[in-house]
Amino acid sequence: MLVRVARVVGVVLFVVAFFLPAVRVAGTGPGSGPEPGYICAMMAIAATGAVFRTGALDAKDLSGVFTLIPSGWLNPLLLAYLAFLIWPKFVKTRRVLATGVVLCLVATWAFFALAQMVPLVGHYLWAAGALLIVAGEIVPKPKQESNPTNDSN
Repeated sequence: MLVRVARVVGVVLFVVAFFLPAVRVAGTGPGSGPEPGYICAMMAIAATGAVFRTGALDAKDLSGVFTLIPSGWLNPLLLAYLAFLIWPKFVKTRRVLATGVVLCLVATWAFFALAQMVPLVGHYLWAAGALLIVAGEIVPKPKQESNPTNDSN
């Protein structure tokens, strides 16, 4: 029951985060204003296609590219995870997807450090929502005790 409540709260936080300011570029020059989460999501997922379509793998930007691309794939992975919740038999698939979500989140934070971006409230809610959604796969479930009425003492 607690896992379901956490997932529902996670989905609400995750969706709301797309409409809130998510990041801003460090500094005060042009383009340093806050960007909403949905713009960040579109830019990050578009980076995958742009890199491979244009061959934009420049040696000096490799670390930025390899942290931006996974951050863009967090949203589709999370949607796939939610879809696999429908079928209980896909527990291994859900665990792989949940691990991927967490790794993509780590890549997002690495990208922020490399690109000198400042996370804002939308990012924190997005991250919290994603973690709440997959927490049921990551946090070990408590072992159930044997039925006490069948104990022979």
